[in-house]
Amino acid sequence: MQGRQVVRLHLRSTVEGVDHVAIEEWCLRGGGDGWAAVGWGLWDDHYDGISWEEYVRWHTDESKVVNDSVRRLHELPSGTLVWTRRRDGSYWLGEITGAWHYRDGAEAQRHDIFNVRPCYWWRVGTQDSVPGIVVSNFNRSKTLNPVANRGAVLYTRRLHAQLAGRAGTIEPADPREVIESLLGALDLEDLVAVYLQDEHDLLLVNRGRSTVGYEYVLRHRLTGRRAVATVKSGGAAVDLDGLPVDPDLAVWAYAVSGRSHGAPRDDVRWVTTEELVRFVQRRLSVLPDQVVRWLN
Repeated sequence: MQGRQVVRLHLRSTVEGVDHVAIEEWCLRGGGDGWAAVGWGLWDDHYDGISWEEYVRWHTDESKVVNDSVRRLHELPSGTLVWTRRRDGSYWLGEITGAWHYRDGAEAQRHDIFNVRPCYWWRVGTQDSVPGIVVSNFNRSKTLNPVANRGAVLYTRRLHAQLAGRAGTIEPADPREVIESLLGALDLEDLVAVYLQDEHDLLLVNRGRSTVGYEYVLRHRLTGRRAVATVKSGGAAVDLDGLPVDPDLAVWAYAVSGRSHGAPRDDVRWVTTEELVRFVQRRLSVLPDQVVRWLN
């Protein structure tokens, strides 16, 4: 897949007492004066402005290993697109505009941020404006992590073109891209719930008290037979052993990845992505608002 790389960045420090809001304000400055930045400093202001070779040599001399996130930040090509999230819940998209350099001194030490790349930032908004795959990436602990999902990458590039004034509108997303990449976990659950109600006469009777095994309970519109459904987004797999075993209970499952683990089950009815794509294309008028938003 050619084009700009996309990554996710935590703007944070593990040093006790560092003001994380101050880190965000320092990095997310407007007018092209912002930074994509991480810590792992040498904590001595005479290192300010050292070369990458010197930075690496210092770690080698001290029998230390250069942190993976620092190395990755250094190696990212200019033009790479960066997602980050502030503590107020807002999401930001940045474009790296220059090479790595090392900053030190009082300001860098106060923020515990030393390795920086110049970055132009745009405020995107709340979670509903961000691909679900990107949102879930923020649950991972690594400071700098790639976004590899094709749908999320393509959408990020289109959004960047719009924010940068290089495109008037974002083209509508393909339904499969919406389902597999753009919907968040809860939005995907909403879509599957509507599908089961509309296509299989299953009425949603309980939501929000999910177990490890399933997300909601349903009943058949005519027979009253109970059913449960589990929905897994991203690369998550369905835990077949975690689903209830009951001959009087219908069990449904959907996973974007198509994966499952546990003992094989003949009683589980699988929803396929192809079924959801056809449903989305055919029943636009009944779809959840967030699905329609991504489609348009």
